[in-house]
Amino acid sequence: MRIGENYLDKLDKLRDQDIPNYHDRFYLTARILKQSYLDHPEYVIDKMYEASEQCGYRPPGPGEIERIVKYVWANEPTEGYKPVPIADQALIAEVCKNADLATMKAQSKTPPETINQVLDDLYEDDPYLCIAENVFDTDVKRKSEWQQMDLSKHQFLLPNPLKDNSSRRADNIAEVGYLTYECDQMGRNWDAQSACLIKLAKMIFLKCATFSGGKSIHGIFRVRGYSREHIERFLDLAHRLGGDPATLKPQQLVRLPNGWRKDTNKPQKILYYA
Repeated sequence: MRIGENYLDKLDKLRDQDIPNYHDRFYLTARILKQSYLDHPEYVIDKMYEASEQCGYRPPGPGEIERIVKYVWANEPTEGYKPVPIADQALIAEVCKNADLATMKAQSKTPPETINQVLDDLYEDDPYLCIAENVFDTDVKRKSEWQQMDLSKHQFLLPNPLKDNSSRRADNIAEVGYLTYECDQMGRNWDAQSACLIKLAKMIFLKCATFSGGKSIHGIFRVRGYSREHIERFLDLAHRLGGDPATLKPQQLVRLPNGWRKDTNKPQKILYYA
């Protein structure tokens, strides 16, 4: 899985199309998601249900998404599709022997108390950023503009600054300064997730680890200054440690440190900061 490869651009284009039939929109979405999640249709079903709850269309009918995904996986061609890298369970078990959540917290400095402080620390200048209340938001503003707003109920951040305010697509990213690791496969095993983050931090600087408000921790790694070859080795290790390939892509929205997750009504607390 290479830097910059992502299905989000296709989803953005699909969102902008006039498709009056909601069932057709489900079908096209499933086709796109299959490109990155060939081996995990159940994950696609979960993500499609999450997205449907946050948009203004009708709710899906009973079993509608499951039937669509089953059809797409059975009938659409798989040539050229990339399966999700398989986690190395033996490696994860070995990594978990050496660290846990308490270890990670002990290595943290005092985290910022506000979102504005986080933004000032992550971005020295006044870049264009995308900060979103839901996964469909595409608003892009200068950092200083966002800081004049109440962001306490916002959920997502695109960690990499953008060239302008035209879009949050991959081709508008100004610089790949950050990549984010999360692993939903471990459930709410905070010790295992923390151990994997500590392992990855030995390769690339871990800037922040944020509780997602659900079942994962989002670790934002500062990749600026590392060679492409070193970043590729980091991505390979992250995949072996169960990292979500989508979250590891530079144009992916991730959980906003000190933000608020709406569906669980929980704060996205910072667990580690450097």
